[in-house]
Amino acid sequence: SDLSILPMDQKINRRYLEQYNKRQMLIACRNALTNIHENGHFICKLTDTLTRFTTGLIYLLYRSFKSICILRPFTLDPSSSERFLVCYQLQSPVNQSIIKHLDDLLLRYEKTEDILEVVPVKCLIEPEFQQYIADTSQRLLQREIEGLDKYLWLVENGQDQKIDLTMSNEDLNEAHDCVTVERRRPASSDEPDSGIELPFGWIKQWSKRGEQFYYFNTQTKESRWEPPN
Repeated sequence: SDLSILPMDQKINRRYLEQYNKRQMLIACRNALTNIHENGHFICKLTDTLTRFTTGLIYLLYRSFKSICILRPFTLDPSSSERFLVCYQLQSPVNQSIIKHLDDLLLRYEKTEDILEVVPVKCLIEPEFQQYIADTSQRLLQREIEGLDKYLWLVENGQDQKIDLTMSNEDLNEAHDCVTVERRRPASSDEPDSGIELPFGWIKQWSKRGEQFYYFNTQTKESRWEPPN
């Protein structure tokens, strides 16, 4: 298997850190699409999943790999916004227009200080992709809030003692058995809107990733798992 690691030890002026991270992400994604063999996998660390720039890059990888997954190891600092993007099985042949688009973005970085978006907004509101990004972001943010609440409790009740962030094997085993986020219930075999006429503008579609039906409003571009009222 092939392994490619971007340099992470360069000293960067904090003023330009965000631009530097964006450029590194562009390089990482381009390297993945040009160097990974068919059915190969790609893992990339993200600083966030809420900006149009980052979500646009995720969308290009979503179109290039069989499946993607955004996760956040529980061992990370709860106050950190870092996530990991796991891309499974690169599809061949890779769309050359995507690689050319990434090359053009890298060239633009030579002429401008920052780039705000990778793809048009209309790509990001593709129902299935939009629903996955929204659900994942909300789930991970909820986990961050829970972790920060624990920090706040320790600060308020720990008599100003320094918080030890290191984890022992006992702590790891306890964390492994602790479920802080409810798992999504398996999709029911009975369609919840059977015999119900959907409101104007709403349609029902099947989500391959979620393995269940979801509802999409063709007028407002809203999507949801539960039937609209």
